Amino acid sequence: MNRTRLAVVIAAAITPLMAAHAQEKTTLLDTMTVVGTRTETTVRDNPASVSVVEREQIEKRGADSVAELLRDVPGVSVVDTAVAGMKRIRIRGEQSNRVVILVDGQEMTDHSSFGAPFLIDPSNIERIEVVRGPASVMHGAKAIGGVINVITKKGATDPVVVELGAGYFSGSKGKQASAAVSGTLDRFDYRLAVSGDDHKDRRVAKGRHSPDSTKLPNSGSENKDASLHLGMKLGERENHYLSFKANEHRLKADGWEDNFSLVKGLPAAGIVNSVSAGHIDVTQFNANLPKRDLKKAGLYYEGTDLSPLVRKVSADVFYQKVDREFDNFIRLEGDDVVYELFGSPLPPSQIALSMASSSKDTTKTFGGSTQIDLALHEDHYTVAGLQYYLGN
Repeated sequence: MNRTRLAVVIAAAITPLMAAHAQEKTTLLDTMTVVGTRTETTVRDNPASVSVVEREQIEKRGADSVAELLRDVPGVSVVDTAVAGMKRIRIRGEQSNRVVILVDGQEMTDHSSFGAPFLIDPSNIERIEVVRGPASVMHGAKAIGGVINVITKKGATDPVVVELGAGYFSGSKGKQASAAVSGTLDRFDYRLAVSGDDHKDRRVAKGRHSPDSTKLPNSGSENKDASLHLGMKLGERENHYLSFKANEHRLKADGWEDNFSLVKGLPAAGIVNSVSAGHIDVTQFNANLPKRDLKKAGLYYEGTDLSPLVRKVSADVFYQKVDREFDNFIRLEGDDVVYELFGSPLPPSQIALSMASSSKDTTKTFGGSTQIDLALHEDHYTVAGLQYYLGN
């Protein structure tokens, strides 16, 4: 009898506590993203299909490129081209040139048919936002496959913070190192970072691309990166933020030889002058990038809560320069090539011919954008903006 009464008392005491706990409001934390709507929106409320790679994930992965950080994002595939260090991204099957790459909201232009590579160091990234699917209305005609927005780091919250990092990649005997100093002093924040990596030829199993070795010839790459961030809060309420960012990235990459590019039995006539008959084999074909350097500087402004009507005003301008150098080497060999001398054919003979070519180019891009976020109605949000790019 006493046991029964005790159980009833305990139940009566616990029930009000459970009811009170159930009535408490639950706060749901969600990641804020800008890409997709061009204004801060939670991933849950974003109308686009958005994924975010957070800073903690980036630090745990220790990847050697931005593309590797996106390998596990649904709908995203990494395109590892024949040139080492030039990994690009495809989204939902669309080619890389149909994906817009943004760095702090500014488009990384490349002026090539292959799509823009990621010329930025992963250790300098705060987070990465990915929109899967068409976003041309917000980000231009190229954004058919999607948009990737890389957000770089600002100054640390403490006055002085020193960061050091190093990594080793056994697959390429690659070495990676980075260093940064950052901080915040009153209204001013800063960050200076340098990094570099050096990858040798990749270790692979013997196969069609490396029949005689466990290394993939001409598959090494080297990167060097330096970046600067300076920011300042302005106004009595510190609701104005002005910042300057500069980045220099240098890439040197080898082009590995794809055996499918080695063609046998090509007609010799038309390939080599003074040849009338015979066949030629392409025995070697390489395309290297001794130089692919990026220099970029940008100025940013953002003002928030300016009035009940104007929630935010943002503007930015930037200058970007890309220097590229391309080397190509091809070797032709033939055993039954027939030369003509003064119109008369000579006996079939062997031929070995090597051809090397090199090209250099420089592209410069100026651009900028401005945007205003308006609260015309308490239940509506209006965004208006202008974007302009000029390249040569």
